[in-house]
Amino acid sequence: MWRRSIGSSRRRELTFFLHRHVMTTPPLTPRPMTMRLRQLRQSSNKSSSGDSKGGALEFVEVMREIVRRARVEAMELSDLVTSFVLELPVIVPRVFVFVGLLHVVPEYGFKCVTCEGPSMEPTIIDGSYTCVLVERFSHRVYGLGGDGDESSSDDGELATAAKDRFRGAVDGDPMQLFIGQYEALMKGMWDQHFRSGLERGDVIIAHHPLKVSTICKRIVALPGDIIQRTDGGSRETGHRIEVPKGHIWIEGDNSCASLDSREYGCVPASLVIGKVVCRLWPLREYVSLGLDGNGLERWRCVSARISRGGRPLDARTGREQLNGSFVV
Repeated sequence: MWRRSIGSSRRRELTFFLHRHVMTTPPLTPRPMTMRLRQLRQSSNKSSSGDSKGGALEFVEVMREIVRRARVEAMELSDLVTSFVLELPVIVPRVFVFVGLLHVVPEYGFKCVTCEGPSMEPTIIDGSYTCVLVERFSHRVYGLGGDGDESSSDDGELATAAKDRFRGAVDGDPMQLFIGQYEALMKGMWDQHFRSGLERGDVIIAHHPLKVSTICKRIVALPGDIIQRTDGGSRETGHRIEVPKGHIWIEGDNSCASLDSREYGCVPASLVIGKVVCRLWPLREYVSLGLDGNGLERWRCVSARISRGGRPLDARTGREQLNGSFVV
């Protein structure tokens, strides 16, 4: 009687251990294995000296099934690991290419930059959370540009082509106007960002020469140019400054609210990050300037394309801004 009770208690403990640690998370519908363990536990509780042999046989069958399933799962895991190892020669190069593109594209290709502040108004409106696209390869390939005669002739050709397209649209072919505008846009982008380096009139993103930050300004003068300052300077030189070699003179479009080369002098060309291509955000053509004194919301039309050229006209007076410096 004592030996029979010892064997029955051991079977119950082993069955409880298997049910707790092997079948820890049974599904909503019990598996056949769980049902067998449950039946074995019930039979072990009601076992006596006559049916102890049958319970032991059922326990052996359950253990065999557990071992068989463990072998199947081990083989499936081994196949999965083997297939992953075989795919490593294909996966690893792709991972390296992906990581390399994440570094190369923003560093040597194109990069998105957010601009703030009123120094570039009306080209970039302060408070509109403007995000611009910057290309970073043309100034590294072509360096500093020349006198800009070629760009001016190209601008004249583009203007003539646009006028011809407009005449065609007036004559009854509106598609010609769209084609002319598209051709002028693509030709201007190609000449500015793929065929020339830094030229006068380019809007650039550069590192600040005095602190850890970036600035968005327009190039006014190149090396060798003589700058005439209208806001003061040295009387001995007649308020004129010659741009040294390897440097550029930059100013904001809103001269009255811009801290630029008039404050910290000529900027080394090596600090240039890239040239601004276009505006990515906001998407709409008009941006809000906030409420005026009468409580009415003010809006201003902005261009998505930020092209090469001089300072835009003053939005309030419609005239050329005379506060900034100019090339003699």
